[in-house]
Amino acid sequence: MVSDKRKMGIGIGLALTLIGALAIAYEAGDSGSANASVKGQQGYFSADDGKTWFKADADTVTPFDYKGQQAVEAHVYECGGEKFVAYLERYRADAHKVMAAVKDASDHNKPGPPPVNLRAIQQAGSNGHEVKRPGDKEWVPLHSTAGVKVVAVKCPGGKAGEPTPVEP
Repeated sequence: MVSDKRKMGIGIGLALTLIGALAIAYEAGDSGSANASVKGQQGYFSADDGKTWFKADADTVTPFDYKGQQAVEAHVYECGGEKFVAYLERYRADAHKVMAAVKDASDHNKPGPPPVNLRAIQQAGSNGHEVKRPGDKEWVPLHSTAGVKVVAVKCPGGKAGEPTPVEP
């Protein structure tokens, strides 16, 4: 039989573990996102379906307004000296709301617990991403059969070679 003191000790230990996990998730802001980054790093984004791209803070939650257009993350690669956007990525609307709240709280050093619960943050980070190739009409979940095909990058025009990511 477990004593009351031991039960209380186990309870306190579990509570401290949960608080630590919440703090880590809150500070990290984004669990598993391609947008996850160290503050100050740059990423590529596009507001015209990948025709052009620009640099911005890599921890920007997409989509976001850029000169009156919705900008999303652009995954830029190179094949044979040619740079191209292989695919675009954004958060679904519900996941965007969660991640934007976490980023806002983190950016403003708001004290206290995260503005949304840990499960919502985890779900948004792992299941809230959508992807598409430039020119495609439909966005598909990243973690789906269609999403896996989108992120399997190949050189454009059937060119031979191994595409390499381009760092901003």
